[in-house]
Amino acid sequence: MRAIRLSVTALLPAAVAFLALGLPLAHVIFGFGQGAKDASFVGGALMALAIGLVPFTVQYICLRAFYALEDTKTTFFLQCA
Repeated sequence: MRAIRLSVTALLPAAVAFLALGLPLAHVIFGFGQGAKDASFVGGALMALAIGLVPFTVQYICLRAFYALEDTKTTFFLQCA
């Protein structure tokens, strides 16, 4: 639980920032030159990443904890879900 709380504390503000600032950040960084028209796609990808960042991290930490406890049956069912 400590690792989950620590990771959520660090990643939740980053996920909110990606969700809110994904498009403007992508236009600032990638909005110049030959690939400028694709900057909105990069911003959309950042916003999609923000939605799954925290749940994926929590799931990954739980998998590692069950592997450390040598409980592979639970990790199998978590992966199926």
